[in-house]
Amino acid sequence: MKKLISFIFLFSFLFFSVALAKEEPRQQSAKDSQSPIVLSVMGKTLHVQNAEPGSLMEIYDVVGIKVVSVRLDAADKTMALKLSKGYYILKVSNVVRKIVIK
Repeated sequence: MKKLISFIFLFSFLFFSVALAKEEPRQQSAKDSQSPIVLSVMGKTLHVQNAEPGSLMEIYDVVGIKVVSVRLDAADKTMALKLSKGYYILKVSNVVRKIVIK
């Protein structure tokens, strides 16, 4: 009786692990199809690539005070920043980067 229960348990474990392994590649391919957001700063010019249109871009100073909040109207956006020299934290969707304005 113990062997039968062990066999059933082992069989069900193997069956469910194979079923879960088959589902995993579909989820990964959906994540890979979306390009990551690229943020770059050159001087006082900010360039955002691959952002979802309508997403919110926020810029905070190092103390944590929000200094800029802009809704992005396109996936690729270039804008001039009117910020003083210093360090800032830039957030677009779930991507957060530290930037330096020189």
